[in-house]
Amino acid sequence: IDGGIFAWALNQNRPIVVNDGDGAKLIFHVIATRLRLRGMFVGVVSETHTHDHLDLLSMMVHCTAHMLEGASLYDLINEKNHGLEEIVEQRTADLKKQAALLQNEVAERIQTEKKLKERGIRLRTIINSAADGIVTIDESGAIESFNPAAERLFGYTWAEITGKNISLVIPEPHKSAHDEHLRNYLRTGQGKIIGKGPREVSGVHRDGSILPLELTVSEILLGDRRLFLGVLRDITDRKRSEEELEKYRNHLQELVEERTAELKTTHEQLRHSEKLSAIGKLTATLAHEFNNPIYGIKNVLEAVRESASMDEELKDLVLLAGRECDRVSGLIRKLQDFNRPSTEIPVAMNIHEILNDMILLINKQLVRHSIRLETHYDLQTPDIEVVPDQIKQVILNLLQNAEESMPPEGGKIIVSTEKLENHVKIHIQDTGCGIPP
Repeated sequence: IDGGIFAWALNQNRPIVVNDGDGAKLIFHVIATRLRLRGMFVGVVSETHTHDHLDLLSMMVHCTAHMLEGASLYDLINEKNHGLEEIVEQRTADLKKQAALLQNEVAERIQTEKKLKERGIRLRTIINSAADGIVTIDESGAIESFNPAAERLFGYTWAEITGKNISLVIPEPHKSAHDEHLRNYLRTGQGKIIGKGPREVSGVHRDGSILPLELTVSEILLGDRRLFLGVLRDITDRKRSEEELEKYRNHLQELVEERTAELKTTHEQLRHSEKLSAIGKLTATLAHEFNNPIYGIKNVLEAVRESASMDEELKDLVLLAGRECDRVSGLIRKLQDFNRPSTEIPVAMNIHEILNDMILLINKQLVRHSIRLETHYDLQTPDIEVVPDQIKQVILNLLQNAEESMPPEGGKIIVSTEKLENHVKIHIQDTGCGIPP
C-alpha cells in the first residue's frame, strides 16, 4: 500500500470501488491510524448507494480508525506506564537502599569524626597536662608544637617559638651541628639520639642559663611527612641530688679513710701497748730476780769498805760501786712502778721527774738511731695532780712517735715545759716528717 491507488486512498481517506468479473461492485476502504495499518473494510455497493453514502462510510471508517488508535494508545500507555512503574519502584528501592547505605556511611563517618575529635581532645589534654616538655619539629627542624611544660622549661610561649628552629633552645657546641645531624639522619637513617632511649643533654633557657635535661626522641610518619617528637625532662633536682650524693660519698670515703687510719693507729698503739705490757712483765720478773744480787753486792761493798784497810782511792771506788748499786735498784723500782696496775687515783707529782724517767727508758734507743734529745724545763712549774701510770704512758707514746717520725740519718727531739698559771704545758718537738693534718 506504499504506492498506487491504495496509497492515494490511504492519503485521501477515500474508499475504492472495484467491479468484479460478474458485474458486481466491491468497495474497499483502508482502516489505518497514525501508528500503523489496522485493516481493510470490504463491502458490496448496491445500485442505491450514492456518493453521500460513500462519504458517510469514509467518516465511519475514519472514526473507527481513531477509536482503534485511542484504544491502542491506551493499551500502549498502560503498558508503558506499568513498565515505568516497575522501573520507578525498582529505582526507588535502589535509591532507598543506597540512601540507607549512604546514611549508615554518613553516621559512621560522623561517629568516626566524633571519636577522632574526642581522641584529639584527649591527646591535647594529655600533652598539655604532661609534666614533661613535649616538642615536635618537622624535617627542617622547625618547631610545630610546644606544650605548656616546655613553655615553663625554656621560658618561651607557644606563639613565640612555633615555626622557629629547635636550635634556639640548644646550647653550643651542639647548636651549630644540630641541623647537619638531622639532615644526616634523613639521608642515612642513622642517628645518635632518635629512637635510642633517654639520654642526658643540655638545653638553654630564654635567660641564657643552661638546663640539664633528659631527652627521648621518636620519629612519626604522617603520610609523606616525617615529624620528630621530643620528650624533655628537667633533671636539675636529680643532678643536684647526684652532686650532693657524690659529696657525701667523698666525705664518707674521707671519713672511712680517716677512721681506717685511726683504727690502724689504734691497732699499732694496742700492739705497742701489748708489747710494753709484755716487756713490763718481763722487766718486773727480771727486776725481782736482780734485786737480791744487787742488795748482796751492795752489802758486800759496804762491809769491805768498813772493814778492809785500803787507801782513799779504793774506798772512793767502793763508794762509787755502792752508789751504782743504788742507782740500779732505783731503776728496778721505777720499772716495777711502771708495770704496776693503775690505781686511777691522781697524786701530786713533779712533771720533770716523770719526763726524766720516760726519757731514761727510751734514751738508749734514741742513741742507737742517732737521735739527740734536749730538755728545756721551766723550774717554776708546780707539782701537778695526775694518775702516774697514765701520764707516763702518754709521755712515752709521744716520745716514741717522735722517734718513729725521724729519717734514717737521725734528728733531734726537744722536750720543754712551761708554766701557765696553775697549769703546766709540755712541748715535745721533733725534726721528723710529722703526721699529715
